[in-house]
Parts: sequence; C-alpha cells; structure tokens
Amino acid sequence: MNSYYQSLNVDGRFYLREKLGYGSFGEIHIAEDKITKKRVAVKVEVCLSPTHRLITEKEVYECLNSSNDESMVPKAIWFGTLRSYKALVMELMGPSLETLFRLCDRTLSFNTIAYLGIQMLSCLEFLHCHSYLHRDVKPSNFVMGVGINCNNVYLIDFDVAKKYRDERGNHIAYEEQKDFVGNAKFASLRTFLQQGLSRADDLESLAYILFYFLMKDLPWQEGDRNNRQKMIDLRLRLTDIYPSVPSEFKRFLSVCRTMHFDEEPNYVKLECLIWNRETVLHKPVFEWSNLSSEKMKLIESGKFEADFSDY
Repeated sequence: MNSYYQSLNVDGRFYLREKLGYGSFGEIHIAEDKITKKRVAVKVEVCLSPTHRLITEKEVYECLNSSNDESMVPKAIWFGTLRSYKALVMELMGPSLETLFRLCDRTLSFNTIAYLGIQMLSCLEFLHCHSYLHRDVKPSNFVMGVGINCNNVYLIDFDVAKKYRDERGNHIAYEEQKDFVGNAKFASLRTFLQQGLSRADDLESLAYILFYFLMKDLPWQEGDRNNRQKMIDLRLRLTDIYPSVPSEFKRFLSVCRTMHFDEEPNYVKLECLIWNRETVLHKPVFEWSNLSSEKMKLIESGKFEADFSDY
C-alpha cells in the first residue's frame, strides 16, 4: 500500500486526503464528502486480500446501523470497489480512548474511568444484542464522538467480528479457537487457552481496559503474544499483582471468567460493579479537556493513530 490512494476519489463523491494510518490489509484516509462538505473516514483494502475483512466489517455496520436503538457505532456511508480496491466510507469520529489516555500522560481519574467503562459496556451490550462478538476489544477500538456527541463513546473496527447466533437465534455450538484472534495485550484468558470465544471474552477484555486505565499499564505486553504460558500465568495473577485495584473491578473480571460459553451476560450487574461507588460523578470533567494547545491541535487535526486501530 502507498500514497497511490491519494490520487483517487471514491464514487465521484469522496476525495481522499491525508492518510490517517495503515494496517496489515490496507490504509485509512480522511476524505472530503463533495455533497455535505464534511470530512469522512475511508478504509481501503486490496480486492485480492484473502481475508475479506472489509466485507465483514461492512456487513456488521449494515446490521448495527439498521437498528432502531440509539447507535453506538459510526454510520457507514458507502461501500464499493474502486479499481483494484474495496472501500468503506464512514463517519469521521473523534480520537480513540488509547490516544486520549496517552495524551493525558496515562493518568485518568477514577470518575473518568468509571464513566467511560459504563459507556464501553453499553457499546458491547449493543453489539451483542445484534448477535455479534467483537473479538478485538481494546482502548483504540473505542472512540469519542464529535460535536454534541463529544462526550459519548462509540465502538469501531469490526473486521474480525463474528456472529454467535445462527439464523434461528440459537447460540452457535462450542468450538476450540486454534487461531489467535484479536490483540494480545487485551485478549481474554480463554484466547490463550485456545478455547471457544463468546460474549464473556469481549467483557473480559473490557475488564483489562479498566485495569489498564487505572494502573497505567498491564503486566504483559503485545510482544509477549507467543509466550502463551507467560500470558496465562500473569492473567491468573493479575489481581494479586495489582492489589490496590477496587474490589468491584476484580469482581467484574471474576464474573467474566466464570461465565459459561453460551451464558447471557448480566449487563446490569456488571454495570453496578463499575458504577456502584459514592465518589463517581455522572458528568466528570475529562482530563483531556485541559490539554495543552499543542495536544489539542493534534486531536483536532484528525491524525490520532499510526495504524488501523482507531477504525
């Protein structure tokens, strides 16, 4: 992939501008919508790609965007083929939680973490209610909205999403997951045990995000992916490694790990484990609202990440 894309326009309507990032199967660009004059995000994939990830993502967006419920994902605007590439045009959202966490020097208040945690949980519940697993839950796949929705969290990046219900609404049968799926840093314990993944695993990944935000990091890294035993051992000892983590967050993790493969999560109970503290404010002042002018310009430019993780 290269800057060749920048000479293209999509459907005669979307004019590709600067590149936001790249991934293993394509690039993402900011583009200008000729009709609305608004900026949009365009994700591009080679048509010959054996993964067909963009088609998967387009199908998930179609399902979620058709919901009558309040959407917790960006709106997909257009999908099609241009020359030898597939393109998915989406609303351009705000920065990811990973970006904001780093710009805030990895320091967020408990109030902010809890407020974000509730919204991330709602995003996953919204996805699960539409019969999909995300399978790549991480801070860079949650983004803030823009304009009047700037305090709302949205879920993105559905290229490895999978349906867990069949056409009749029945839960799929259990199968071992031999191939690694997702991000090693936030993947569930069952991922490294090569067990079948379910809604519980998306939620366990959310638990790791809560630990990550609160403790500024996790005791393992993405680079440890191939050391399965290390990843398993550290996950099993996580609450001992971080004894100061609130008991509610520890309980959240425990509930996720003990769920059965086809068990319906109790989202209300999980929400209470995040939110049930007297110190939590309903509308916290986000730390990034006090960032320096230089950092604010970085956010406003739309250039947040150097990969596809934000979309």
